[in-house]
Amino acid sequence: MKPLLLLALLLALPAVAEAQCYTAYRDRGKALVTEKKYDEAIQMFQKAKNCQTDKPANGDREIDALIADANKRKQPTPTKTAPPTKPAGPTEAQKQAEAAARKADDDAWDIAQGSKTGCQRYLDKYENKNGRHVTKARQCVRDYSDDDGDGVLNKDDRCPREKGPASNNGCPPTDPARCEGCPEMVLVQGGAFTMGCQSSSRDGECYDWEKPPHSVTLRDFYIGKYEVTQAEWRRVMGSNPPELYNTGCDQCPVERVSWDDVQEFIRKLNAQTGKQYRLPTEAEWEYAARGGNKSRGYLYSGSNDLNEVGWYDGNAKTGNTHGSQKTTRPVGAKKANELGIYDMSGNVWEWVQDDWHGNFSGAPTDGRAWVDSPRASDRVLRGGGWNFTAQRCRAAFRNCNAPALRSGNVGFRLALQFGG
Repeated sequence: MKPLLLLALLLALPAVAEAQCYTAYRDRGKALVTEKKYDEAIQMFQKAKNCQTDKPANGDREIDALIADANKRKQPTPTKTAPPTKPAGPTEAQKQAEAAARKADDDAWDIAQGSKTGCQRYLDKYENKNGRHVTKARQCVRDYSDDDGDGVLNKDDRCPREKGPASNNGCPPTDPARCEGCPEMVLVQGGAFTMGCQSSSRDGECYDWEKPPHSVTLRDFYIGKYEVTQAEWRRVMGSNPPELYNTGCDQCPVERVSWDDVQEFIRKLNAQTGKQYRLPTEAEWEYAARGGNKSRGYLYSGSNDLNEVGWYDGNAKTGNTHGSQKTTRPVGAKKANELGIYDMSGNVWEWVQDDWHGNFSGAPTDGRAWVDSPRASDRVLRGGGWNFTAQRCRAAFRNCNAPALRSGNVGFRLALQFGG
């Protein structure tokens, strides 16, 4: 071969390689992708992108797409999580076993109800097995017990905490305040006491409307042993109050009853019983709350420790299972005061007869109600309530509101003149 021809061929070789730069690197990159050598493939694509001689007009876009595809292929394929399997329903055998267990439970209750022994036997067997009738069985045991030991079952005993003959519904026959359908009353023997805030040692931190302290002398009277309950209200009125808050607790105090509502209740109760019930005067209420002639000078009604004698914002809601709202508590659950009267500190505020006056200047000294003519715009409330502080539950504390007020922490107890 001639030297000039050989030189021409040698000079042409790089030109041929350069002419195939883009295509060669691109195709090599594609081949590496099929071999799953993605990093090497991307290097080839980058070199193809840098070629200038044979790169088409859309070459950059093509290479970018190939690089993106290689990067995508590098990512591990996410593992598909199998959907959770639904728990299998009970088998036919299990359904039959459950039906048989329900029938055995119901049959046991049919046999048990009607006696304390039977209901207790049911509880012994089913109380820890979520028996279908456990709540009714517990009530049955209470109903067929005789708490006061007078031979009258609780379900028939109108005075379950005091002994009395069956002929008088389990109530003491000598008390003239006892009668069919009548609330339980406590005789408060008359005497003299200092009403209002006497001193911080007796009455705690006092307010101007609790002063001045003054001597009051009272005659004998009766006052309700308990606040009037939801069940007692229904027995007289035929239905619950229209705005009753903590519904479904028969032995909880009735509430959301206004002073005016209470007057209608008293009118109907007196017509049914032939008695002359009324609200206590403010002086009667405080004398009874302080323990009457048996007073020991407590800060609250019956104790210096409110937790012993009352439900207030420090304990009323804790563990409360009573009624729809779990606010009030059944009457008589705390310790009684010196006279055997319950819940005069806490649970619900209690209406009294008197009109509100800003202090005790000019107050009656004989225990009668302090009533203006014409009547004042507010009536007195005493005793504190389930959502009030201990300060408001002191025996000396006074409060007031309009006679039309209905509140979930306001109720009442009754009074009766001695001999009435």
